[in-house]
Amino acid sequence: MNSITDKDYVDAKLEATVARFTGELKAHELILGARIDALTQSTDSGFKSLREEFEARFAKFETRLIKWVVATVLGGVVLNTSITTALLLNRTPPAPAAPVAPIIVYAQPAPQATR
Repeated sequence: MNSITDKDYVDAKLEATVARFTGELKAHELILGARIDALTQSTDSGFKSLREEFEARFAKFETRLIKWVVATVLGGVVLNTSITTALLLNRTPPAPAAPVAPIIVYAQPAPQATR
C-alpha cells in the first residue's frame, strides 16, 4: 500500500463523515430550534395568561382592601365621636363650691424684753 494513497483515502473518508455529521447536526438543530421556538411561544402565552389572571385578582383584592380600610377608619371616627358625646352629655355639672371663710392671720406683737 502506498502511504500517500492511504492518507488521501482516509482524508476523503474523514471529510465525508464530517460532512455527513454536519448535515445531520444542522437537521437536528433545525428540528430542535423549531421545538424550542414552539415551547418558548407556548410558555410565553402561558405566562401572559397567568399574569393577566394575577393582575385581575390583584385589582379585585386592592379594591376590597381600600373599601375595608375606609370602612374601618369611618367606624373608628363614629365610635370615638359617639363615646365622647355620650360621656359629655351624661356627666353631672359640678356643684357650686360653698363659700369658704377667709383665713385671717393675726400678727402678734413681739414680746418686750424685761430688764
